[in-house]
Amino acid sequence: MIAGLLTPTSISVYIFFYLMPYSLFIFVEAIELGQCKQDVDSSGLSWDAVCFVFLLFQLRIYKSHYFRHVVTELQVQNKLAAR
Repeated sequence: MIAGLLTPTSISVYIFFYLMPYSLFIFVEAIELGQCKQDVDSSGLSWDAVCFVFLLFQLRIYKSHYFRHVVTELQVQNKLAAR
């Protein structure tokens, strides 16, 4: 169970990509209906957007061919060094 918490799974990333636009839609809808009495700045929406952009940036790096090549090269070097 601990190993599952330490390794990022693609399922959790995809769930976040669906959850983020959904929460934005609900927030905007609540503002339009007048149900939200909170300021836009105090809602933490800007931090959500920053985290979303950071996750997109991480996804782009981790899915790149260069990163996969570096990881494979490091694994081969560790295997050869262990001999």
